[in-house]
Amino acid sequence: MIKPTFALFFFIVLLPLTLLSDDFEIAVEEYKQGEFEKALFLFEKSCDSGNRQGCFNLAVMYKHGQGIIPNRQKSEALFALACRGDVKECHFNTLNES
Repeated sequence: MIKPTFALFFFIVLLPLTLLSDDFEIAVEEYKQGEFEKALFLFEKSCDSGNRQGCFNLAVMYKHGQGIIPNRQKSEALFALACRGDVKECHFNTLNES
């Protein structure tokens, strides 16, 4: 009985987390290489899947116009969404609004 329960747990909980992580990690690498349009797409995908860090990074890109035309409203909405999660950078961002 333990094996089927673990298999079910893996497919319902662990596998989706692994897939979310992949988009985010690839997005970070694309961003570091200056591939902002690719990073933007992958951070958006990550954010849409519930990764709050992906939402935060997407908000930063919208704020600074990296890979997209700057959009303050979209950036603020994404920061608000990201900061509903446990994203440590949110505390710093609220202190440094510009």
